[in-house]
Amino acid sequence: MLVRGRSRLQARVRAEGDLDFCGTLGVDRARFGLAAIRLVFELPAALTADKVATLLKLTERSCVVLQTPRTAPALMAGIRLAAFPNGQRPTTGSLDSVTVTGGSGCEGTY
Repeated sequence: MLVRGRSRLQARVRAEGDLDFCGTLGVDRARFGLAAIRLVFELPAALTADKVATLLKLTERSCVVLQTPRTAPALMAGIRLAAFPNGQRPTTGSLDSVTVTGGSGCEGTY
């Protein structure tokens, strides 16, 4: 629910993206990460064209999903070793393989 002043607008927002898992799994020279990001709004049909245009303009300006790739944030990867009660660490397993299905072009077990 979007609230501004006393007026309320019920809407649904769906974030979608295109991701090539071949690149993520390192099985191809495919691009890593999302190739496209889309926000889709489901709005009441009774909204005027001006209100829809204003909502889109405000979204493009202040939406975290859209602004993050546009502003090139600092990126970092790291590992933090956690302290566990009684000095016990959880039992860890191993990932021996990953299976990809779904018509992505890189189906198989890796």
